[in-house]
Amino acid sequence: MDESHNHFTKGSKQVETNVANESEDYLQNEKNHAGVISTPNKNIPSMKTPYEGMNFNSCEEAKEYYIEYGRQKGFSVRIRSANKTRARLDEVTSVYMVCSREGKKEKKDRIDGVDEIGRSCNTIKCGCKAKMRILLNEELNKWTVTIFSDDQNHKFVTPSKRIRLRSNRHMLDAAKDLTEAFNGENLQIGKVPAIFGGTNIGFDKRDCYNHLRKVRYEQALKKIVERETLEDYVLEHKDRIIDENNLILKHGAKVYTRNIFEKFREELVDSIRFKCEEGERSGDFNTYVVTAKVGYPEQFNLKMKPRIYEGYCECKYFEFIGLPCKYVLRTLNKLDVDEIPPHFILKKWMKGANSFRVMDELPVSDIYECSKAFRLSHLCRRSTQMSCVASKSDELYKMAIEGIERLFTHIMDEHNKMVECDETSQEISTLQKDIELKNCAKYLFKTHVYQKQRVGLRRIMEKEKSVAPVD
Repeated sequence: MDESHNHFTKGSKQVETNVANESEDYLQNEKNHAGVISTPNKNIPSMKTPYEGMNFNSCEEAKEYYIEYGRQKGFSVRIRSANKTRARLDEVTSVYMVCSREGKKEKKDRIDGVDEIGRSCNTIKCGCKAKMRILLNEELNKWTVTIFSDDQNHKFVTPSKRIRLRSNRHMLDAAKDLTEAFNGENLQIGKVPAIFGGTNIGFDKRDCYNHLRKVRYEQALKKIVERETLEDYVLEHKDRIIDENNLILKHGAKVYTRNIFEKFREELVDSIRFKCEEGERSGDFNTYVVTAKVGYPEQFNLKMKPRIYEGYCECKYFEFIGLPCKYVLRTLNKLDVDEIPPHFILKKWMKGANSFRVMDELPVSDIYECSKAFRLSHLCRRSTQMSCVASKSDELYKMAIEGIERLFTHIMDEHNKMVECDETSQEISTLQKDIELKNCAKYLFKTHVYQKQRVGLRRIMEKEKSVAPVD
């Protein structure tokens, strides 16, 4: 027993050593491409203090510069606000950055340091005035510092504790890969930070566990998407074997997904043990009483509009589940309804409810023949994809903006033409209706006059007959 345990311990240590040794080459490559791991203890050349009028090539460059400046000095930076243009472009034109200790916490506790529940209350806010504002200079195509203040009213974080600053926390891709490898080999995750140099490296074992939790979440989402994709394939290309003579069941198999159809079929089968009797009419609705013939005694009242079959049952099954209940189905059977009324069909339970996921793979002809919501979702998706690519460089950005402006102008022209055609067609249809009404009025008037003349002529003839001399 002891020998096997020792053998297992030695084996696990050997695996751990091998994984650590194999990661050294990848770590060295990461250093060569991303620079040496930045720690507060290393000698890093001090950065130049920002000043008003200082220019940057991009907004991201300016933000990274100020964050790194605060990191070296010993304070954390946060973005307080960002302003955008009023035009359709929705482009950021200014960014306002402050120290994370800016502002003051409102006091809402009863006793100093204790809130209403009894928890200890701490805050890092102390009213620090350090700030930097950058503004887009369209003439120079640069980001310029317009406001800068280095007025700090608090102690700076020492190099040994700067790992606790939020802006200092950073986990290299090599560390993420090594964490996943350790987890796959059932090794201790907490040893990963030690392999990368100790405590002041930008992450600790808590970050490693957070990364694993994020990976598991992404894997779970991927499995859900794969399962739903398989379900969509089955729905689109496989049909259920059902009784062709049961028309309402056949219609349910046509509109509902597989899982929802099973619940619908259960309700339909259970509805056989009920009987339905018609009650008194109440306004626009007809009332019905559904009673159980066998089994547990049940009785529910429901009301339903004739012809459109919009119904409401006391059991509230449709309101909670979104499917017609057994009592509604029994009433529809009594009324000889062969299809599920639209009132009882929710779009979220229908086949193809999540078809927007594969809209980019559909033929163009299929995309055009769809609902307004589908078209809007597709346009937003494609526009977002284009924006992500076009924002990577100034040339792509300008090309996208010019194309959007031309396309928008063309679309507005076509839209205005369609509106004018609709208004013209409405005017023509209104004129035709007026002509038809006038012709109808003339016809009725002539008919009325003709009938009136006939009545008068008949009366004259009857009068003449009554006064004629008798031989």
